[in-house]
Amino acid sequence: MKKEKCNVLSFGKVRLSGSKILGAIAAASLALSLCACSGIGGDGSGVGEGGGTIDGTAATDGAGAGDGTGTIDGAAATDRTRAGDGTGTAEALGRERESGSAGEASAAAVQAGGIQLLTDLTANAACSTEEGYYYLTEEAIKLRDGGWGSRLMYMDYASAREIFLCSTAGCSHDSVDCPAVFPRDEFLAYSTQLFVWGGGLYILRGGYNSDEVTVSYFGSNEAVEPESRPAVLYRANLDGTERRKVYTFEAGLKLEGVVFGDDSGIYVITKKLAADAGGDTGFSDFTGKRLMRLNLKDGKLAEVCSLDFGDSVSRKIIGCYGDKLLLGSIDFGREVTSEELWDDDIHKELFDNSWEVCELLNIKTGKRKEVCRIPNRERHSLKVLGNRVYVSYAGTGEIKSIVPETGEEKTIARFPQSQIMEGFGNLLCCRDFGLADYTWYFVNTDTGEISHSTLVSLSGESLEFKAVTGKDVLVINDYDAGDMYDFIQYHYALISLEDLMAGRPNWRRIEMIGSGQ
Repeated sequence: MKKEKCNVLSFGKVRLSGSKILGAIAAASLALSLCACSGIGGDGSGVGEGGGTIDGTAATDGAGAGDGTGTIDGAAATDRTRAGDGTGTAEALGRERESGSAGEASAAAVQAGGIQLLTDLTANAACSTEEGYYYLTEEAIKLRDGGWGSRLMYMDYASAREIFLCSTAGCSHDSVDCPAVFPRDEFLAYSTQLFVWGGGLYILRGGYNSDEVTVSYFGSNEAVEPESRPAVLYRANLDGTERRKVYTFEAGLKLEGVVFGDDSGIYVITKKLAADAGGDTGFSDFTGKRLMRLNLKDGKLAEVCSLDFGDSVSRKIIGCYGDKLLLGSIDFGREVTSEELWDDDIHKELFDNSWEVCELLNIKTGKRKEVCRIPNRERHSLKVLGNRVYVSYAGTGEIKSIVPETGEEKTIARFPQSQIMEGFGNLLCCRDFGLADYTWYFVNTDTGEISHSTLVSLSGESLEFKAVTGKDVLVINDYDAGDMYDFIQYHYALISLEDLMAGRPNWRRIEMIGSGQ
């Protein structure tokens, strides 16, 4: 199976062959020949190892026995492909079907070519291919049935237009029948992730990005029952058609928002929920964090390695390559309580006496080693790009590269505006540590060359990078605002990387119909 990556910001590229998703649709219905993620579905019954009862009618031969903690739904979805209206449509396109097979992976298996990030490391429900940008709106609209929902938007790079990801003629995009509508009672805000893998668009509902979430209202002494709805993985074609549920995780098993992939499978981080009342606010703590590999062909969820290390440090994934994960954490030197973390005065003192730590974890062996430890009293920034860790220091302006396996350090640049904010390709995207300068500085990690772009947004603020392709960068370069920083609409534009770095404002503005967030 061909590798595909989510290329939002610094997380790689997706190169897809064939025509664009957006196009004119003349017929009332379209014949579909879209690529599908190979091996989705099951043979009707059976239980996947470590999670995965197979509950589908579209059969494959992958059913197997195990201690099921989830279900895989192989039922064929209803064909929802219809003609589009004049305001923008999602065209059903002929694409070659991927032919790879997930195979029988052991719990510690890592496929040739290594793992790669498929999702953004932020809470944004967005992903990008070489051809366009997908995002799920944060703003909810009222649906015809009285409920609320978000809408899936698509920006086509070739035509520089945004559309609702829907092919239904005359659709008003305000009902659950619309393929672009995601009802809020099913897809909660800030806990839904998008990614592209194996020629399909995947939606992961129920992912969390931290080790602690609030589960009651402030000012209440009564803890609210934590959300018990199981996490679910959905798949759709790249034009949004045929969205269907492909895997349901065990209730009570929570997923972090980060998803990895290799040649034939995807990896998720699971953890168990353990509620704990904490003063005026109830908190839910997560334990038993594990890296799991999900085989979508046979519904087997197998443990790759444990991410619990027997200490009180909360770690997050900040990068990956080969068979290794890079973990980031704040080490306070002792166990801290929820009350301490939520107390501004106490937290400041704790933070000033803590360290930012980066560790390297081999997921085949489970062995972990420290890459660097930086005191938080020393103002700095840290970014993983490829197979290197980059650290910059406000005091000296130095940017150092660190080889995770050996700890070898090398200064690659030194200049005042060295705070690393983003990264893509072999470029670190930097600003000054005070963020008073709205322009960007780019550091070539191979040569150490520094390029200063004087470009800012049309409103005079810093550009916001949203996605990259082989030659272009998608940016927010303007916005319409109401009162009190109430943003009505963000404006997006494409610009070549060459023009961006040279400070040439050759914008190709995206024709927007949505809010842009």
